[in-house]
Amino acid sequence: MTRQEIVQSFQRKHKHWRYGEIEGLVDAYAADAVIVSPIFGELRGHADITGSFEELLKVFHGWTFDSEELLIDGNRAAQIFHLQGMHSQPFFGIPPSGRPFDVHGVMFLKFADGLVVHERRVYDLSSMLIQLGVLKR
Repeated sequence: MTRQEIVQSFQRKHKHWRYGEIEGLVDAYAADAVIVSPIFGELRGHADITGSFEELLKVFHGWTFDSEELLIDGNRAAQIFHLQGMHSQPFFGIPPSGRPFDVHGVMFLKFADGLVVHERRVYDLSSMLIQLGVLKR
């Protein structure tokens, strides 16, 4: 993939996040893609990835995902991001707190044939749980 194609892929993905279009989000991934996530562990394939997006958008009302910076090197990219939302449904057995959260993180992605084949998400889950009132400082 060219740098411009990777940038366009991120632009499409951002649009799908903004409108909560799960199918469009999943279409950015290869059928056998792997995502490693602090929340979900290791996800493999479209069914797992779809389920994770459905869960995030259900549990966190008003979810926003903003890309802050995109670094590209060949078929790899790092995306620095900012998440916000409100805990409105049960999450990991935790009743909805109604509290907002604000988290920064980074995703490391590898592309092949125009699709994401591997993604690793890194963010401070502990900070998120503190903001939701689950953990104490």
